[in-house]
Amino acid sequence: MLKTVGELLDRYASENPNDIAFWFDGESHTWLDCKRDVDDAIWFLQSIGVHDGTHVGIWGLNSYAWVITHFACMRLGAIGVLINPAYRRDEMNYLLDYANVEVLAVGELKGDETSSRVSHIKNGHPDLHKIISLKEILNASGTPRDYDGPSFDDVCYLMFTSGTTSRPKAVMMTYRGVLTNAGLVAEHMELSPKDVQVINLPFFHGSGANASLLPALIARMPSVIERSFASVELMKDIEKYHVTVLNTIPSLMQIMVANSAFGSYDLSSLRCSIWAGAAVAPESFKELRKLLPPMDIVLGYGLTEASTLSTMTSLKDQSQLQPGMCGKPFPGIEIKIVDKQGNEVLQGHEGEIRLRGGVMKGYYGMPEKTAATITSDGWLKTGDKGYLDSKGNLHFVARMDDLIIRGGENISPIEIEQTLLECIPGLQSVKVLGVNSKIMGQQIAAFFTADHQVDCSEARKKLIHHLAKYKIPDVMEQVDKMPTLSNGKIDIPELKRRAEQKLAQMKR
Repeated sequence: MLKTVGELLDRYASENPNDIAFWFDGESHTWLDCKRDVDDAIWFLQSIGVHDGTHVGIWGLNSYAWVITHFACMRLGAIGVLINPAYRRDEMNYLLDYANVEVLAVGELKGDETSSRVSHIKNGHPDLHKIISLKEILNASGTPRDYDGPSFDDVCYLMFTSGTTSRPKAVMMTYRGVLTNAGLVAEHMELSPKDVQVINLPFFHGSGANASLLPALIARMPSVIERSFASVELMKDIEKYHVTVLNTIPSLMQIMVANSAFGSYDLSSLRCSIWAGAAVAPESFKELRKLLPPMDIVLGYGLTEASTLSTMTSLKDQSQLQPGMCGKPFPGIEIKIVDKQGNEVLQGHEGEIRLRGGVMKGYYGMPEKTAATITSDGWLKTGDKGYLDSKGNLHFVARMDDLIIRGGENISPIEIEQTLLECIPGLQSVKVLGVNSKIMGQQIAAFFTADHQVDCSEARKKLIHHLAKYKIPDVMEQVDKMPTLSNGKIDIPELKRRAEQKLAQMKR
């Protein structure tokens, strides 16, 4: 039976008051602490006029205060607006107006930038009437007034899509959607109070909030909160707290194993890990499995518009795992593959992934975009390319937007990435993408990291023996590390900018 955040906190505070709920900055917080802090936070929010339906922006890096504020909003029925701490002035000004933020709760941003970035938020936002700090909320003390709390079909928070090529869209998440999904993740991963999780995926993102924080609450599993991903801090915490559960993105694991400190810490406590959020080439997948300690890897598929995860492989599928495999849909989720006309294709044939069940209420304030994304009979158009195998497993191929069309030829970037990893020794991570071209439609750029200096002209010659000429990258560049967004994914717009500059120089 579905439980609210409030019901779970009340039960744990009563039955397991001294069990650890969270560690942050070396301090532990029990379930009783958590329940009391949430009640105090509700009192504070009520004192400044927050009630059910109030839009409360939460802007900051991961922290215990962030969690308490988030839980308080969910218990009270306020709508949390979960904001990327990397957003700058123009992005914030747009978001505050678009999402009708009434109260902005600010945590730690980066370095000493917090006060200066808050001061840059211009006056005149029609709804914003209060800016407070997460610390104020956490340090508050008082008894909340009576409140009704939300229903399961209410909107619990607004979570934003990546918005790398246009303004971000706010996805309206419901309590039923996120709590059902989180419960399925906890059950699928066999999470329990005996486990310990580390969370460094951002709380403003589905992977941090819906696939990590809420499953931990439902399973009564203690969590180590890290502000953001940092290789050495992660390895230290795994060793110190005997972490058993790590939800991550493959690119972050590639960064960690490439760190010079890898091998200096005991990571053997790890039991299982969800890898989602990005495709990974087979060669990279094999190398990571070889370098990391033995643990069960679970591959999943999902997106913000579908309450984060819709499919997962089984803990028992370890011998069958392969990159791109995303497992079977959760109970209550339907998946089909369609062609460009929207007709369902045969098993094993590639097409657009569509899913039904656990889907968002819609894009906030964007009814036309909602109607263009969700069909009249409830199917979500994902914009992802994939296929279903004979056992009903979903296989992710690529974002349809990621396909490179060069001179009329459709090219899979993952194929080129895999070939580079197979034929160039010492490569650690590779990203291939398309760059707009007036003549060819698109040209191909390949960026990579390696454990030694690679001769790009020699690498290109090797590729000629393995790939058709039209698949050979026009630009190849070795970088010290891949630029990443705050959610841990590779910063594609930044790589595209670099590729465009390189192509412009080549034409001179």
